[in-house]
Amino acid sequence: MRRPAIPPTNVKKRRLSSEDWVDAALDAMRDDGLEGVAVERLAEHLEVTKGSFYAHFSNRDELVDAALSRWEARDIAHVDEVLPDGIEARDALRRLLDEMFGDYEAGKLYAGICAAGADPLVSPYALGHVLRKVDLFARLYRKAGLSKTEAHSRAELTYTAFIGYWRIRSMYPPDDPDVLRRYTAHLKRTLVPD
Repeated sequence: MRRPAIPPTNVKKRRLSSEDWVDAALDAMRDDGLEGVAVERLAEHLEVTKGSFYAHFSNRDELVDAALSRWEARDIAHVDEVLPDGIEARDALRRLLDEMFGDYEAGKLYAGICAAGADPLVSPYALGHVLRKVDLFARLYRKAGLSKTEAHSRAELTYTAFIGYWRIRSMYPPDDPDVLRRYTAHLKRTLVPD
């Protein structure tokens, strides 16, 4: 007995790569913090089954680690893009402040990661970010003429302003679109030596 032919379908099944899952995890961290990285929720968002996830990752922690590794690599590469060789220290400081405080999507993702900084999986990445940025700012402040102690203190102040701003901004988006511009201008006047 012959089976009836199955009519052809024009619907193609979507095959996701591990990169697709990592992108979705980073989006979830940006929008909902670490709690947003739930396999079932991500699968639903990506319109695939959980089996697609398990084809690439053995568990959620592996996905979170891959997402944080990508975030870290992009952050390091971005600093190199923003600060060309030979840039004057004060100009570099201004440019970094503009970049760190001016990118809403990156800042919101950072706030989500920062909020989960005590999580053992997130902690090394969050701490690495702190150490890299404080070291970078301290070196630039030294080149701008500050003493070693003052440069380090100013670098820590700059970083804590960054943390505080994005934590507050992620919870209470301002109604005034010029808030960020005014705040960044104030930071540059306050933090960048004359």
